[in-house]
Amino acid sequence: MNKKDEYIEINLMSFYIFLYKNLKILILSFTLLTILSTAFLCYKNYTSRSSVVLKQMIQAPSYFNGSQNLHAIIDYNKLNLILQNILSELKQTNPQDKLLKKVKLLYPFDKYEISDQKQNGQNSVETKAVVKNANYELKKKYDDQKTYFTLLTQSKKADAKDISKLYQDIINKFSESTLIAQETQLWKRSIETNIQQSSEKLVEYDRLLKQDEITLKDLMAKKSNDNVVNSQTQAMIIKYITMVNDLKMQVFSLKQSIDTNKIWLSSANLKVSDFGGMVLEPKVSGVSIKLLLVVLFLIVFGSLFITMIIGFFKKVAAEAKK
Repeated sequence: MNKKDEYIEINLMSFYIFLYKNLKILILSFTLLTILSTAFLCYKNYTSRSSVVLKQMIQAPSYFNGSQNLHAIIDYNKLNLILQNILSELKQTNPQDKLLKKVKLLYPFDKYEISDQKQNGQNSVETKAVVKNANYELKKKYDDQKTYFTLLTQSKKADAKDISKLYQDIINKFSESTLIAQETQLWKRSIETNIQQSSEKLVEYDRLLKQDEITLKDLMAKKSNDNVVNSQTQAMIIKYITMVNDLKMQVFSLKQSIDTNKIWLSSANLKVSDFGGMVLEPKVSGVSIKLLLVVLFLIVFGSLFITMIIGFFKKVAAEAKK
């Protein structure tokens, strides 16, 4: 055994002897810290159970495409950035509002497509960065829908009325956003332009279709009156049949496009609005493993630290008496 190992062994032995001499203090310290920690965890669990989660779904500017599916007018990432900035500005201008300070805006869950990934047997989406993401954690606990933004906070049930009013104020601020208005008006003008252009084309194609149908009718009449089949007339008939069919398809496509665009416009919601009422649900309670480990660490090392401090002062007092 070299001198270094021998020195370490001597120090360890001295430490063990010190603990043995102060075993009573160590046990008392450990017991006291355990009682205090248990009381803290019980209090933490109680306050957690007495809290509720209050959430309000928000419908982004969107439209129906003729099916049951909603389509966002503004890209979710861009809209999320705009709404988060508005919420941050509200918090900065009202720093004393404690309820507002705790409000979070959760973006739709489609950013991760968790359920789809799991159905396909893929878990690559749940990377460490995603799992630690605050939005992801809250969505997974309280709001797994993928269509709407959500205002969410944790508070006492008695605050429900105030929070409901607060949510409406926030949504009103969202709906007054000039950036959102610019984006939705741009979309609306684009759809209206498409309808106008398609309508103009439809008028022109209808006119051409009627002309070609008259010409085809004349050619068919000429063919029936001729005693001998004229190859030139036959070729013209085939040509006009093709042209008439093509024009009919174009007319049908334009009418369908106009009808679809009109449905989009009539079903469009151009402002940020609430969807349904505010929902209250119990907060997910319980003590996290991380907190338990921290408490256990504090109990063990805290009791050792207290024992060493008291033992040190006892030794100093004994030396002083000599």
